[in-house]
Amino acid sequence: MGSDFWRAAGIIFAIAAFSAIGVLSGRHVKTKADYYVAGRRFGALPMTATTAGMYLGGGALIGTAQLAFTNGFSGVYFSLGCLLALAGTGLFLSEKVRRGGQETIQEIVRNEFGRTAGVLSTLLGILAFYINCMSQFFSGISLVGSILPGASVLVSSLITAGLILVCVYMGGFLSMSLINIIKSVVLLTTALISAAFIFAATHHFADLAAALPAEHLTLFPRGAGTDVGNCLSSALGIISTQGTIQAIFAAKDDRSCKIGFTLGGLILPVAGACCMLIGMYMRATAPEINALEAFPQFIIRHTHGLLSGTLLATLLIAVASAGVSLVLGISSILVNNFYLRLRPDADTKSQLRFSRALIVLLLLLTVVIINTGASDSIMQYNFLSMGLRSTVLFLPMCAALFLPGKVSSRFACAAIVAGPISLLIGRYILKLPFDCMFFGMAAGAAVMLLGVLDQRRQARV
Repeated sequence: MGSDFWRAAGIIFAIAAFSAIGVLSGRHVKTKADYYVAGRRFGALPMTATTAGMYLGGGALIGTAQLAFTNGFSGVYFSLGCLLALAGTGLFLSEKVRRGGQETIQEIVRNEFGRTAGVLSTLLGILAFYINCMSQFFSGISLVGSILPGASVLVSSLITAGLILVCVYMGGFLSMSLINIIKSVVLLTTALISAAFIFAATHHFADLAAALPAEHLTLFPRGAGTDVGNCLSSALGIISTQGTIQAIFAAKDDRSCKIGFTLGGLILPVAGACCMLIGMYMRATAPEINALEAFPQFIIRHTHGLLSGTLLATLLIAVASAGVSLVLGISSILVNNFYLRLRPDADTKSQLRFSRALIVLLLLLTVVIINTGASDSIMQYNFLSMGLRSTVLFLPMCAALFLPGKVSSRFACAAIVAGPISLLIGRYILKLPFDCMFFGMAAGAAVMLLGVLDQRRQARV
């Protein structure tokens, strides 16, 4: 029996094992807290794997290798942003969020600034999170295309959607976390071994450096404004992500939360640096391939048989689990901010039914959009999503947590709208030569400052 047979066997085995975890964990889901925050019982080590695993997906792995293939060192800045975000959240933000008790950012904003601010942050935040779903789907499509070369975009996107559904439908955050623990160990080990292989195969990277374009090896291949901007945009976007807030509440105590977030953040740049090397190595040795397939093609060409199939399937599950975090976050926002407002007497079973129906609809909608010809640049969606969620949610959330009663509600609502509009104007109309998240954040901060002054004026009257 040839290598293709054993690769297929490895793929089937790994997907079956991860799917079983997703389905069987649903037996332990009895309450809303079980579904959305794993029953609030995780210690430091499960928190580390959960926080790292949430972002050890299409962007941090396949997207990083794709960007490194085309732009060298630019590939590492997303994972550096992850480090800043997770460590910052654990050390400086988690205690305040846990004491507040609200399980979504939109609830934090609504409780401080009122219903209008809650609705605006909900609608615009969901849009930002949904854009990020696109990057996970394109990561999945690239993997399925590597595993099944003849598969169409429709088939590949349906397979990706099916895997996300299996991972989240029954077990929610609990199944996602269990899957994250296993796949984080497997993929981090794979990334480290891959980096060691490249180190040895290229004579301590000397051959690799000689084979790459000179601009790939500069610190900021796309310019400091873009690369550093993308790093900070990623950091602020992750802090403003619903999955991050849900993970805060999954911890059993403040200490476990701080340790888990900090260690999880430290893991991601290690994985990112290894994936960057993979992308650059594939550019040097196989420049003819599609950049999107740099990581899966590395696995196919340099591992064999059962191991190759297992790693490809684990990578596909990593993409699916990152998608799980996003769709589960959107579902949580809609349940807490809309469904329970319309049906305050809804019991746990009806809430879970509504959540699961939403997840199915979100996945089907994504499949439809992708098959209408959307761009396949993973990091394009990642960075746009991070910028949008930063400009919509970060400043209002921080104002609600750190400056309660100090910002006028009218100006908070205006800032929620002004930030993302300014980002889009800067990106698509002015075409500014730096990450337009800064432009959007500056506009939002200016409006917030006016809100502080307005609140002081009202207090004096």
